[in-house]
Amino acid sequence: MKLFYILLLLLVSCTGGTRRKISSESTFSKTATIIIGENKTIDSNSPRYPDYWITFLDNGNSGELWVTDKSHSSMPLRDMLITYEIKNNPDTGKPVDLSFCWLNNGLSVVVYLNNQPQAVINFNDKYGFCKSGLPPLQAGMDWSPEGHKWNDIKYEQLMKTFKTNGK
Repeated sequence: MKLFYILLLLLVSCTGGTRRKISSESTFSKTATIIIGENKTIDSNSPRYPDYWITFLDNGNSGELWVTDKSHSSMPLRDMLITYEIKNNPDTGKPVDLSFCWLNNGLSVVVYLNNQPQAVINFNDKYGFCKSGLPPLQAGMDWSPEGHKWNDIKYEQLMKTFKTNGK
């Protein structure tokens, strides 16, 4: 019975708290409780590609996601997204749940705060976007050529690859 509740918790975490169900096409990577505005670093790596990493960093000013591909030894940092700024966040000082949900193929991850999607990173197609849309597009980068603005269409396409249903 304990295993059932653990699996149920994982499904709720990876669906963003909605009533969607994620099939076996998805995998859960990590959940942690953080305090917005307190220095914290949490890593999560792809379940299939050991070189693909996401690092969450709350540096006291902002919550950032660092996208790393360690196979690029000369420049492993591929992209950076700002999930929130402390000065604009009503939850500053409050605990929130941070969840990383990797697609089973290990190429994409959705990052949630309190069961709300905040960022999507796709290693295969080399993009990342987030609710804040920050930082702005930087010329010359080979990642996220369209910028970091939240993209409902790409998010919904990713959710379809998770094989969600509306139940």
